[in-house]
Amino acid sequence: MEFTAGMDDFDDERFSRQGLLSASAPRHAGRPAAGREATGRRQIEGSREEQRLGADLSLQGVRVRGLDEQERGRIQLELQLLATLEVAGISAAPAVLELEDDGYVREVAPVLSCRRGRRAAGTTTPPTGERRALAGAREALDELIGALHERSWVLGAAHGGGLGLRADGSVVALDLRGLRRDDSLSARQEDRRWVDSVLQDQDRTLRRRVHLDRPRVEGDALPTPRGRCRAATTGPLDRFDEPRADPGPSRVKNLAPLGAAAAVLSSIREVLRQPRLRRTAALSAVLVLLLGGALTGLGAWWAQGGGATGTQGDPPVAAEPAQSVPGPAPRIEEPQMLVAQLAGSRHAYVTGLSASPASAPGSTALKEDQRLRVAYTEVTVRAGGPVVHSAEVLEQPGPEGTAVVHALTSMEELLLEDAAGTTRVPATEPSMIRLVLHWDGEQWRIVSADPLPGTAEADAP
Repeated sequence: MEFTAGMDDFDDERFSRQGLLSASAPRHAGRPAAGREATGRRQIEGSREEQRLGADLSLQGVRVRGLDEQERGRIQLELQLLATLEVAGISAAPAVLELEDDGYVREVAPVLSCRRGRRAAGTTTPPTGERRALAGAREALDELIGALHERSWVLGAAHGGGLGLRADGSVVALDLRGLRRDDSLSARQEDRRWVDSVLQDQDRTLRRRVHLDRPRVEGDALPTPRGRCRAATTGPLDRFDEPRADPGPSRVKNLAPLGAAAAVLSSIREVLRQPRLRRTAALSAVLVLLLGGALTGLGAWWAQGGGATGTQGDPPVAAEPAQSVPGPAPRIEEPQMLVAQLAGSRHAYVTGLSASPASAPGSTALKEDQRLRVAYTEVTVRAGGPVVHSAEVLEQPGPEGTAVVHALTSMEELLLEDAAGTTRVPATEPSMIRLVLHWDGEQWRIVSADPLPGTAEADAP
């Protein structure tokens, strides 16, 4: 694929997704509002109005206005979010150029066009320059989507469009019509798929990046099988994009999981080979991925995460939740929101949508997450995710930074996809779990999660 940008791409439909000035200009360049000509058509959706400023060959920005008090309040929140992203250095977020009484003006850029050619139809490695541009664009968009999700927002852009190319070659999100607060896993997954769609890179970069570029968090790397080590000089761009010739034995088969995880991973491998049994697998502990979801037959995934034993002859791996905390841990004021964020982060990590684990380094919960993540290498979760119905704090954090929370959780209907086809997994019933959390100085992480006595998970064999 090639990155090109042409002013002929500014049709009326795409305009509402655009925004930028040259990257060399100050991000908050303060031109007088009167100096910007409102020559473009107004695009009105509900109570939101967007209008481009300047002529087609010298676009100066996009004016966003709310037509009623409610929309103006929503646009004010949008404005604050963009300012926060700019301060955080998120390059793919459009810059705010001016503040106005009923809205703001943001940057505009030519729409990025990923032209299909002979290379786009094949699976060979693209030229180095193109590969680097693609990797840079994906890194910027992943950073943007990650920053939005951390703040409980989603981009909500329409697939296949809404991406601009700055003069310096960097990319910027143009379609902000779907920007909103949303913690659901399905909305977050749609954001990730949007990145794939605008880069036309679904298979080449995302899947390989997630599964081949292992987390760089100290103490949480998976064991490397003998005979499968890559040369230390191999760069990340080459790893992400090199074609798969003969992948050799599966990574799953080469790993030596610990204790109960061995049976879990074995079940995944065997059952997913048999389409007749895939629904059974999806309903079992190995494929239910929320904070203590209903676990049938193999016991509680959370319980395994909190108490998996080592291989024969090895002592159990102890969690390390109570290391020194750089500062006092904050009180948990909104436990339901916190648990929802942790549930979503853990689900995204295990299913390969995120490279950032939600469990504490060194904990058995993290080790289980890593093993399940490996098992999901060939499985894609197309829809569904965890739901947190309620939560309460039993123990606020003490000097060691550890807190205890009880939460009532369930799982939405899942849509699982692999080489054999697609499987729908019914939603689970709500169940109660006990979470032990640790504050690492920046965020809360999961140390352990166990089903409470009397729940279906606790009573499972």
